[in-house]
Amino acid sequence: MGVRGGERGFDDISRLAALADYRVLDTGAEACFDNLTELTAKIFGTPISLVSLVDEHRQWFKSHRGLDVSETPREYAFCDHAIRADDTLMVPDTWVDERFSHNPLVLGDPHIRFYCGVPLRTPEGHGLGTLCIIDRQPRQLDAQQLSLLRGLARQVELELEIRRRLSMLEEQLGSAMSAAKSRELLATMVVHDMRGPLTAVTMLASMITPADPESRSNLDALAAEAERLRFMLVNILDVCLHDSCGLRPRCRIFDVVALAKDVVERRSRCASALEVQLDVETTMAHFVDADPDLVTRLLENLVGNAVDHGTASPRVTVSFRDRGKGRILCEVKDRGVTIAETQRATVFDPLTRGVTAHRGYGLGLAFCRIAVEAHGGHIGVRPNPDGEGNTFCFDLPAADTSTAR
Repeated sequence: MGVRGGERGFDDISRLAALADYRVLDTGAEACFDNLTELTAKIFGTPISLVSLVDEHRQWFKSHRGLDVSETPREYAFCDHAIRADDTLMVPDTWVDERFSHNPLVLGDPHIRFYCGVPLRTPEGHGLGTLCIIDRQPRQLDAQQLSLLRGLARQVELELEIRRRLSMLEEQLGSAMSAAKSRELLATMVVHDMRGPLTAVTMLASMITPADPESRSNLDALAAEAERLRFMLVNILDVCLHDSCGLRPRCRIFDVVALAKDVVERRSRCASALEVQLDVETTMAHFVDADPDLVTRLLENLVGNAVDHGTASPRVTVSFRDRGKGRILCEVKDRGVTIAETQRATVFDPLTRGVTAHRGYGLGLAFCRIAVEAHGGHIGVRPNPDGEGNTFCFDLPAADTSTAR
C-alpha cells in the first residue's frame, strides 16, 4: 500500500488543507460515530473511546464515550502523536513514557494511564485524527486486538469519506431543477438513509462471539460483505459526482500488487463459500501514482464481478505488468460465460443490463470506467484467448519510484 508519512515526512500544512476538505465533520456528533465508539469501548473494556480530529490548535471529538469534554488543546493531545505515526500508537503505561509522563491529561483528569490510537487518514495518507481507546490502568493489546481496532478505525474512515462525498454532492445539487439532478439527489438520499442500517450490521457482526471456527468464518464473511456494500454506496456517490463536477483522484505512490493482494484476501472470505479460487499471479511490486481508495474499489468491483458471474470455472486471477509509456496494465480474468461482442461496448455504461453471466445493473462497472478514466487510462473487456471467459483490463499511471519515500 506504500509508505504513509511518519514523523520524518509529516507535513502539517498539507494535512490541515486536507482536513479543511472535511469541513462538514465539525457539525456535532452523529449516531453512527457514537455507535462505533460505544462498540469499541465495549469490545476492549475501556472506560473511554474517542473519534478525535486534530486541527491547527486543538483536538476535538466527533464522538466521545466516557469523556465529558468536547475538545482539548493540541499541545496535550495524544492523537497529535498518533497522526504522525506510520501505524497504531500504543502507550502501555504513560507514567513511564517520557513523552506523556508530565502531560496534564495524565497528571489530572481524565488520568490517562493507557492509550492506543489508530490514525484516521484521507486516501492520500494525511492524518485527520484517530479512533482511540483510553484506560486509567496500564495494559497491553495483543496482535489480534490491534487488528480488530484497526478494522474498526477503517469503518470510521469509510464513514468520514462517505460524509465528505455527500457534502460535495449536496453542494452540487443546491437546486435540483432538472430531472437528472433530481435523480442525483435521490441517489444521495438513498445512500444517506442506508448508512445507518449498514453500520448496525457491521457492529453486530463484530459484537457476536463465535461458537466455533465455522461461525467465525461466517462472521468474517458477513463483515466483508458489509464493507463491500459500503463501497457500493460510495460508488453511487462517485458516479453522481462525475456527472456533476467530474471525479478528482487524490494520488499518491503505492504498490498496486500489494493492494490487490489485500483486496483478494478480503474477497476470498466470501469466494471460498462459492468454491471460487482467487489468485494474484504477479509477484513483483508495481508502483503506481494513483488514488488508492479509487483503485481499491475498482479492484473490489472487478474481482467481485468475476466471482459473482464467472460461474463456469472456480478460478479468478489478477495480474499486472509494465505496459510501457509510463503505464501499468492490470488484468482480471474469469472463466465464466463470455460476454457477447455486441454487449462489450456498453457493459461499462450506467444502468445497462448485462448478459446472463453478468446479470444485474452495471453501476459497479460504470464506476470502474469513471475511476480509470480519471487516471487518464482506458478500461475494456475481451474474451480469453481460448474463448472461455473474459478478461477485464485497465491501465494506471506508473510511478517514478525514485520519488517514493
